[in-house]
Amino acid sequence: MGRFEKLEHENKIDSEDLEKIEPNLEKIEPKEFLGYTSLGKVELPNNLQEIGEEAFKHCTSLSEVHIPPSIGVIKSETFAGCSSLQTATINKATSIEKNAFRDCSSLKNISATNLFKIGDGAFSRCTSLQQVRFESLKTIGKGAFSGCTSLREFRIPKTTNKIEDEAFMDCEALLNIHVPGNVKEIGAGAFYGCTSLMVADIDSGISEISDRAFAECTSLTEITLPETVRTIGEDAFVSCMSLETVNVPYGVIKIGNSAFQNCRGLRTVSIPRTVTEIGEYAFQDCTSLTSIILHNTVKSIGHDAFLGCENLKNVTVICSLQEFTKDRQ
Repeated sequence: MGRFEKLEHENKIDSEDLEKIEPNLEKIEPKEFLGYTSLGKVELPNNLQEIGEEAFKHCTSLSEVHIPPSIGVIKSETFAGCSSLQTATINKATSIEKNAFRDCSSLKNISATNLFKIGDGAFSRCTSLQQVRFESLKTIGKGAFSGCTSLREFRIPKTTNKIEDEAFMDCEALLNIHVPGNVKEIGAGAFYGCTSLMVADIDSGISEISDRAFAECTSLTEITLPETVRTIGEDAFVSCMSLETVNVPYGVIKIGNSAFQNCRGLRTVSIPRTVTEIGEYAFQDCTSLTSIILHNTVKSIGHDAFLGCENLKNVTVICSLQEFTKDRQ
């Protein structure tokens, strides 16, 4: 603490003390203010180059922080557990590392223009976070916004190319999502448990809907899948109770195990001739399903794929003209 004049330990720091931070300070050491529960506001020098990991972790009275443009990386757990933090101005940081703002339960809004990467769990359990805006984002890390139960809107920038596992898991207030074409991967469980999500629009470019990607999105009524998709993963849409129609796009080869299991509102399914495999329990307990269209190109239908589809009355199998001609010869 030698570079901080007259600052006292044992939670006796307040905002007036912080005005005494040396104006030429370039680095705040890791855990420098860890657990200082009376710390209310941070005024950081404009030439500050580095803030160490966990520097302000569990500063439970900290309500506002302005990160100067000189900071390029917000390190792991820097502000984790700052439960009173309402405003964080990020300025020109390009990366927010693992759990940097985790459990900042009062944080409502966040924006950044130069941010390229949001690390794993960076904003997890920020339960008051309602709106975020990023312009240059490329990667959304694992569980980055998981448990942000008030998040209603998230505009994924066109620059984004990867959404990692569980990125938005249990974002219960999220209403709709648009995945731009530059995204090549949606991780497992990325939108798991987004119970208010009604519309998911995915642009052309992605090749796989990963396991559990939209599982238990109980309000989802509409899903647009592009023709670049080749695989629909296991449990991808399990228990999407409000989903009524699924048009599996041309180009899909495999529908994974339990992909649409327990989609009780699902009425019609159209499966293109490119599909060769339908996994176990893929449509189990789709109790409203009345008709399904298949092609004779399907080579494998898994165990109990349509078990419990008690209203399924019409199964149409389409044969190509070429196959019909062969059978006649």
